[in-house]
Amino acid sequence: MLVDALIYTLLGILGLVIGSFLNVCIYRIPKRTFFAEERSYCPKCRHTLAVKDLVPVFSFLFLGGKCRYCKARISPRYPIIELLTAVSFIGAYAVHGLSVQTLIGLILFAALIVMSMIDIDTLEIPNGIVLLITILGVISTILSIFGIGSKALWWEHLIGLVCVSAVMYLIMVISGGGLGEGDIKLMAACGLLLGYKNIILAAVIGVILGAIAGIILMIAKKKHGKSQMPLGPALAVGIAVAFLWGDFIVSAYLGLLGIN
Repeated sequence: MLVDALIYTLLGILGLVIGSFLNVCIYRIPKRTFFAEERSYCPKCRHTLAVKDLVPVFSFLFLGGKCRYCKARISPRYPIIELLTAVSFIGAYAVHGLSVQTLIGLILFAALIVMSMIDIDTLEIPNGIVLLITILGVISTILSIFGIGSKALWWEHLIGLVCVSAVMYLIMVISGGGLGEGDIKLMAACGLLLGYKNIILAAVIGVILGAIAGIILMIAKKKHGKSQMPLGPALAVGIAVAFLWGDFIVSAYLGLLGIN
């Protein structure tokens, strides 16, 4: 019990720190200035931020959500991402314990958070994020051969690579662009990681959430029927749910159908 509490605490702190780094990634990757800029700075007054300005969550609260130097408003998105990262890290351990799956989950959740925010900002999913998840998928597939990590068999990972992404590609071709290539690549990479059962679950959840979000935005008159809307964040939620509880959900559903 004490060990678990210590691990939860350490993962929470690690999540806050990594979340702060993810904010930098989200800001710099679309600008392609990740390595060109060294120190963090206020995007309004360009003043270089001191260490005391960069303490995850607490700096935002202490400064009242404003820049120490120019008093410009700081987006609450920054502490939200830091907290979300911490919660996702704790969730990975809570479900998978001290295991390879938890380590994979930490990297996956960080990648999904960066991908989602960049997709919201630019309507693009970076190929680098897809490549990172693909590497996780290859590792997970290899480990499954030896019965390590994922409960999916190695061939289920390979089917997962194409079962959803191929359908999405056909929809894109038939609809003339109803889906983005980034969404298809993302689901292919995550399908390799999760296996075909869980990636189908992730797709169902993602599509439902995407549809709900689209309806809400149209009602709020922020979007109309032909507006582009990022699907990545909704897919990310589905992927996260499938990674954490997919085996249980799929097993329960199949049990209801009398298949198990």
